Amino acid sequence: MSTLVNFGSADSGLDGQFSVGANTQRPAAARKAPDFAQLVAGGLMEATPTANSGTVRFIGGGPGLRAARFNVAGVARAYAVLRSNAALTIVDAPALDGCGALLLDADAVLVVADSRHTSPIVIRRAIESAQLDQSRIAGVLLNYASARRA
Repeated sequence: MSTLVNFGSADSGLDGQFSVGANTQRPAAARKAPDFAQLVAGGLMEATPTANSGTVRFIGGGPGLRAARFNVAGVARAYAVLRSNAALTIVDAPALDGCGALLLDADAVLVVADSRHTSPIVIRRAIESAQLDQSRIAGVLLNYASARRA
């Protein structure tokens, strides 16, 4: 079981469990997972009966995310719940300057930048201002990069 937390919207509309592979339709029996803001507030996630590596649970950020992402103890608790229910959790977070406590307990950070509008120097400064330990940076992904610019 893996978990993808999508902060792109309060309710991504994808909440639940999905099978990855040939059948990507939402199972009829899937229950709506709590959103990330609810986990920060102390909500619990129903345990998954099997840790099938072909299953992904999608959860949204939630309407209370703006305040929740700066709750250090709550974010640590939410990560603990997610880790206990999944082999891998991917958090699709906002820009580095808006992550708040989300970066404190993350095992690794993959920085995603739009190469059309973001120079390498701006990326470096953003990482430095977020005070990320270099060993926790998994890499930088450039969206819209061309072979000539790379």
